[in-house]
Amino acid sequence: MAKTAQDKRNAGGHRTPAPVPAPAASNATTGAVPPPSGSQSVAVPSRSVATSQMQVKPPDSVAQYDGTGDPLLLYTPESGFIDDDSILKAIDLVEETPTNSYLSDVKMARIVKSSTLKSIHFQRLRVFQLIVNLINSAQEIVGISVAITEVKENYERLMNSSLDALFKLNGGTMDLGNNASRESRHQELKHCKIVKVPKFDVMLHY
Repeated sequence: MAKTAQDKRNAGGHRTPAPVPAPAASNATTGAVPPPSGSQSVAVPSRSVATSQMQVKPPDSVAQYDGTGDPLLLYTPESGFIDDDSILKAIDLVEETPTNSYLSDVKMARIVKSSTLKSIHFQRLRVFQLIVNLINSAQEIVGISVAITEVKENYERLMNSSLDALFKLNGGTMDLGNNASRESRHQELKHCKIVKVPKFDVMLHY
């Protein structure tokens, strides 16, 4: 039988070493893909860093909860403030924000609990004042119009209505022209003392 070159080497005491398996790449356990040869590795930010960057909020998004936020920045329509319609869209943004939700007069009709009514009217006051502030600031940009001014006056009437209701719920009144105030003034007049002026006889000498 003809011997191969490998058999001859084995016979002479020379053995070809068995191939050694390459070590497993450490990236296999981490799931990372090694960069291509000749390219520089790029550092990838960790998940915690990326999350913290996403949570950064502009100052006015926080200020809306304490009343110091600029309504023009918080509730800006896509078109910006350019005309009356843009102001109305901004008002819609205010009212559609969940934190600005409030009850209408119709929905309040069946609520009789005093503490609940106080909370409702306080919320209405806050939202209506925010809308009035928004309109005032927007009109400085767009200009004053009769239609938007009437809208603002409507919100001011709603605001004054809730303010009056709060005074009454707390045992007082803000309207000085109502019956209670007139009665109070009447009682004060009844207790007023009448000051008599003494008469002097004047003698005329000719």
